Amino acid sequence: NKTEGMIAVLGDDSSVSVNYLGTDPANNPVQVLESKELDYDAMDEEHKHLRLQIQKAVNQGRTEPRDQLHLSVDASQPAGPDRSAMVHVRLSYRGGDDLEGLAVTIGCQDPLKANQHTHVIPYLAQGQTHDITVRFTVNPEAERFMPVSLLGDVVVCYTTPNDEPVTAKQSFLIPIGVVGAPIEPVKNTAFGINIATNRDAAVPLNQLFEDLAQRSPHVGTNVLSFQYSNGCDVTILASTKGGRYKVQSATFEALWLLSSELVRRLR
Repeated sequence: NKTEGMIAVLGDDSSVSVNYLGTDPANNPVQVLESKELDYDAMDEEHKHLRLQIQKAVNQGRTEPRDQLHLSVDASQPAGPDRSAMVHVRLSYRGGDDLEGLAVTIGCQDPLKANQHTHVIPYLAQGQTHDITVRFTVNPEAERFMPVSLLGDVVVCYTTPNDEPVTAKQSFLIPIGVVGAPIEPVKNTAFGINIATNRDAAVPLNQLFEDLAQRSPHVGTNVLSFQYSNGCDVTILASTKGGRYKVQSATFEALWLLSSELVRRLR
């Protein structure tokens, strides 16, 4: 019998061996079939149909909750000459049953401080609103800290008549005038960052920081130096030839807060 597929091996010691793997090689290899052209339009229609079916199944039987507590915060009032700002919180409720024992917690980061962090609302009836006014200042015990965030949070916790715990949260920004004030232009170039925009000209700084310009003559068109409550200062320079800004300071950590506020107002 003729056996195909034998392997002859010549060793380093001049030995010869003939090996057989035990299986015969395939005489008729599998032919690659031409791939069928895909119908992308049909696939797209099928995808849309399946997506609608899934969305319908998910939303089926969903109803709006009977009891709804709406939480709103107004922090638009700029800081006053005493570097304090009033933030107004409003709770409005619509539902079938009255709510009792609502706990309101107001938080912020050092060195900011709220005059009262917790409030308890004993009773809130259907269609009733409850207003809370909070005064924010710099905490004298944390005045040496560098301000890093103007973010504040209001959290309301209560229990429904069905003994279900519910939490509502709303974030807001505390006016920057609480943590510092404009000063005469300062030239500190130890640390700096450049911010480029897609505008042909830089927006005047006394327009971007109108709340600060209303209480200080040191906010110019192209320069703003700002001193934090801990004594560190930072300066913004607006380009006169394009939509570019430079933020510079003698300390690296002082760059962050005013830079983030500048970007937020530019947007």
